[in-house]
Amino acid sequence: MKNEQLAQHILVRMLGTKPELKGALELLLAELSQLERTEFLKDLLACDVNLPLADALRRQAEPAVQAIQLHKAFEAFAPREPLAWLVDGLIAIGSVSVLVGDPGSGKTWAMLQLALSVAAGKAWMERPLQAGTVLWLDYESGKNRMLDRLKRVMLGLNISAQDVPFYFITAGDRLFDLRKTDDINLLQVSIINSGARLCVIDALADIMPGADENAVKDIQPLFLALRKIADVTSCAFLLIHHNNKNGGYRGSTAIAGAVDLMMQVSRENAVLNFESKKTRDTEPFRFSALLSWGGQEFWMMKSLTSAAPKKLSAAEKYVVEYMQAHGGHTTTPEVMTDAAANGENSNSIRKAVADLRERSLIERTNPDAPNGVAAQFRLKVSGQAG
Repeated sequence: MKNEQLAQHILVRMLGTKPELKGALELLLAELSQLERTEFLKDLLACDVNLPLADALRRQAEPAVQAIQLHKAFEAFAPREPLAWLVDGLIAIGSVSVLVGDPGSGKTWAMLQLALSVAAGKAWMERPLQAGTVLWLDYESGKNRMLDRLKRVMLGLNISAQDVPFYFITAGDRLFDLRKTDDINLLQVSIINSGARLCVIDALADIMPGADENAVKDIQPLFLALRKIADVTSCAFLLIHHNNKNGGYRGSTAIAGAVDLMMQVSRENAVLNFESKKTRDTEPFRFSALLSWGGQEFWMMKSLTSAAPKKLSAAEKYVVEYMQAHGGHTTTPEVMTDAAANGENSNSIRKAVADLRERSLIERTNPDAPNGVAAQFRLKVSGQAG
C-alpha cells in the first residue's frame, strides 16, 4: 500500500542506522489489527521526520496549545488611540459597568432612558454620547410591561416616530446562563449580528440562575465572560443589580472588583441621586435628576448642579408634582388655580414656576406663541433642547 510504503520510508529516516529498532517496530505492526495499524500509520505520517524520534513522540503526546500573545512594556510609549466614551465621562466603549439600587427606585426607567438616548443619538443627562445599536436583556419586566415602558420613555424623549436600533430579549425568548460556554457564545454572536454598542442586562442575578451571588467562584467566571465579549466586540455592558437590606450592593466584593464602573442610585420622592462607588476611567461623581411619569410619558431631567440638587421649596414641589400628574403644556394659571383650591398661596406658586424655569428644571413648550397666549411649561427632559 502506498501509505504503508511511505510510512516505511519515514521509519527509516526517523530511525537512521538503528535496524534493531526498525525491526522491533515492524514486529509491532505485524501484531496490530488492520484498524490499529491504520491509526498508527496516520499518526506516523503526521510526524515531523526532521525531529529526533523522542521529540516527535513527545510532541504527539502533548496536547495542542495555542500561542499566547505577549505584550512588552515599551508598548506603553507607542501611539495609541485615547479612551473612547460611549457616554461621555461615564461609560467607556467596551467597558463593564453595574448600576445598583433598591427595588422600585426607578433604576430600570433611568437606564431605559440612557439606552434609548444611545440608540437615538441624543445626549443623556447633558453628556454627549456616541450613537449606536442597543441590545437589552429583560428578565425583570416581561414583554408587555417592557413595551409600555419603552413607549413612555420614547414619548418623553420625542423619538416615538423614529426607527431607533433598540432590540430586546425577554425571558420568554431566551434565558441566558453566562457561566455556560454555549450561552456565552450565543450572546457574543447576538451582539456581533446586531452590531450592538451597548448591552444592558436587567438584572445580574437572572443571568446566573442557581448561583451564589456571595461566592467568588460563581461571580468571577461570569464577569470574565462578559469582559471577554466586551474586548472582542467593543460592546459596553451595563448590568442592573439590587441593593441588600443594609443599602450596599448585594453579593460578593468580587462584583466591584470586576467592573470598570459601579454606580448606585437612591430615590427621594421624585429625585433620583446617582453616585459612583467605583471608577476606573473617570473621576468620582455625583449628580441628581427629577423623575416624572406625567400623562403617557416618562421624563428624567438633570438638576442644575452636578451634586445633589438644591432642595425644592414647598411651592416648587407642588409645581413639579402637578406637572408630573398632568403631563406637559401646563400653564402657570392652571397650577395657581389648582393650588388655590387646595389652600396654597397663588403668589408662591407663580414665583415657584419662575424659579424652576431659571434653574432649568422646567422648559417652555410654546416659545413662539403670540401675545395673549399663556406660556406653557413642562419638566425639562435630559438631553433635549430647552
